[in-house]
Amino acid sequence: MGAGAARGCPDSARTVDEDDASWLRVTVRRTRNALRPAMLRRLARSIGRLPLQRHLWVIGLSLGVLGLLSRFVLAWLSIGCDDAHGWHYHSMVIRENGVRFAYENPAPVWKFNHPPLMGYVAAFAKQLSGPNFQRFSLLMKVPGLLAELMSAVLIYRIWAKHGRGKGAWTFAAYGLGLPLIFVSGYHCNTDALYAGLTLLAMYWMQERRRPFLSGLALAAALNVKLMPLFLIPPLLAQCRSLRELLRLAAGLALAILPYLAFLATSARAMYANMVEYNSIPAEWGLMAFLLHAAKTPAFTEYAVKAREFFVPNARYVILLSVIAFSVIAAYRRPASGASGYDLGALAWALFLVLTPGYGVQYSVCVLPLLFAADVKRAVVYSLCAGAMLFLMYTARLAYVIPLYAEVENNPFPPAAALLGVLAWCVLVAFIWETLRKLLRTDRLEMGAESLVPS
Repeated sequence: MGAGAARGCPDSARTVDEDDASWLRVTVRRTRNALRPAMLRRLARSIGRLPLQRHLWVIGLSLGVLGLLSRFVLAWLSIGCDDAHGWHYHSMVIRENGVRFAYENPAPVWKFNHPPLMGYVAAFAKQLSGPNFQRFSLLMKVPGLLAELMSAVLIYRIWAKHGRGKGAWTFAAYGLGLPLIFVSGYHCNTDALYAGLTLLAMYWMQERRRPFLSGLALAAALNVKLMPLFLIPPLLAQCRSLRELLRLAAGLALAILPYLAFLATSARAMYANMVEYNSIPAEWGLMAFLLHAAKTPAFTEYAVKAREFFVPNARYVILLSVIAFSVIAAYRRPASGASGYDLGALAWALFLVLTPGYGVQYSVCVLPLLFAADVKRAVVYSLCAGAMLFLMYTARLAYVIPLYAEVENNPFPPAAALLGVLAWCVLVAFIWETLRKLLRTDRLEMGAESLVPS
């Protein structure tokens, strides 16, 4: 009996192998048949019978899907930049000692300046990936990639109200946005995630009038990074009644829950790591002008004094500006031509224009809401910022799979610095146009016109 059973095991295994091989042969044969020229000709004829508007809709959606797919392919083939090492370090520290230890014992290079929840996400990714660094990097990118899918769908739904063609081509422009592809698929950080959640928060308020869900989405974003704090005033400005205000506040208040255990014992360390943190003073925006002015003898003294004042106080200038414009929008709501998407994108644009410290991954924070508000400027900004990021990511890249290289950001490559100025100017133009909308008395249709007529 035992010998027979033993002899039967290989036969059983062979049967399973033969079934697998048979299934594989059938799949290959069906795929080959589907790719025959006759099949392709029939598919082309069926597409050719579609009306022109349907053609444009199909092409737009196809381009958008290809752009979204490129994010996942790039994530699969890459580790990313030096931020991947930072998250890997955090994951090991937190697995061994906990999040509280990471706040109270910051490393000289990799200071843990993220919300507690993201520390646990990193530790969980490390647990799943084991010693495989590339797999760890991929797992850290997954939340941002999923947020990108959500954002693309929301962008389509926002603009499809003005015509399916507009929705499809805006979806395509978003899907093919180079900064979004590079940061979500390559960089290995959380910026695509919180940017998508801020779009979701404004979508729930602007389109669905669901203030609690809107506050909940922003609460989730605040547990990814603290930067979405700038979106609170624009959301408050969208409330039409005390009831909506209270529901928004109730959803937003849930953001504090993951922080409570750590605020009780490590509030000072969290403040030092998260609130007082400034990224590097890179050649972006106002800091680019101040840094270069400091190298010019005639302006050195004035530039140094301006920088000493500006760097520690810029965050308050940004916040006060966002609050002021949100108050104006709330006061002039019946007559103002600015939508909630305009206000949300304005908050992010003010941050990027005035920020004293810049990380290349910050480039994407404005894009989901900017695509919802002003497609043309979003496309121009994507082209300029995307070319800038390409030069910075590839300056030290060896083009070996998996792709990995440190970002060339101190200093910027000369061409990248010029492209950064152009991207910055696009945001300045958007701020100016949004302020004009806020002060208009006629009701304007939301956002900019699309890339193609409906």
